[in-house]
Amino acid sequence: MGITYFACAYPAELTELVVKRPEFALTANPVMEAWRREQPEGHILLDLDKTFHAFQFASAPDPISDFPGRPCFRMFEGQVTQCVSWDYGWDPWLRAITPDETVLIAEDLISVEVESVAQGEVAHYPHTSLEDARRTAQQVLHQAQVFTQRLAACGNGFAYMIG
Repeated sequence: MGITYFACAYPAELTELVVKRPEFALTANPVMEAWRREQPEGHILLDLDKTFHAFQFASAPDPISDFPGRPCFRMFEGQVTQCVSWDYGWDPWLRAITPDETVLIAEDLISVEVESVAQGEVAHYPHTSLEDARRTAQQVLHQAQVFTQRLAACGNGFAYMIG
């Protein structure tokens, strides 16, 4: 349980709708379900679970060093909004990534180093060994690269939720 990350693909012809309402691509509805059934396996969903923090660490802007951030940060940016009216809970962060942005992100993810993602994992979860973090980083980085490359090749976009 807890705050996790997942992304769902959507067809390019729905870009305008999904940019306005990212939840449309993330939920079960007849239009998306029909499209999903037509897609090859591995072209629909990316589940980074809690490792999204490591990707944020590896790609975020850094005002101290003037690092502007990596283009792929666009797919990891965001935090939930904690609900102050209850003892626990949050509102998720939702964003749509257009097909054009997907191409830029896919190109950038190719050059992301496993070590930077692993360091982000250790920074967020200090109890994790660097060796374990490297194994996890290698696996999830590969999943993110394949997901974005497949979508870019097909001209599709995706929406993601941190929540």
